[in-house]
Amino acid sequence: MVAVLFTTCVVSAATNDYDALTIEKLDGTTCTLSLDGLGCTFADNMLVAQNFAETQTFAVVDLAKMYFSKGTQGIEAPVVATEPADVEVFSVVGSYLGSYPSVNEAHSALDAGIYILRSAGVTTKIVKQ
Repeated sequence: MVAVLFTTCVVSAATNDYDALTIEKLDGTTCTLSLDGLGCTFADNMLVAQNFAETQTFAVVDLAKMYFSKGTQGIEAPVVATEPADVEVFSVVGSYLGSYPSVNEAHSALDAGIYILRSAGVTTKIVKQ
């Protein structure tokens, strides 16, 4: 007989304290998810975290820690490249929105919303308020 572990958790935190859940993997990479509509499910040794904007899946054995954070409130750390590189901007559903000569120019041109930026082989999710 095989026992299957199935657990569901609903994440809630006061919006004036935290606005995101950050998940850190053993390799040091992190994923920050908005608490807006966030739910987490553990099943078959996987963590599935889903909010109104996205769904992320992680192998439980790869997780180092999870913690509440202030999240991303825009571009806090620019994408660094050894040479100037164009920044491609995409919507959260993957639609190409345009290309800009720098992160700062992309940030200035975008309306409030959630975007995916790609530059010099690095992809970053941002929230512009």
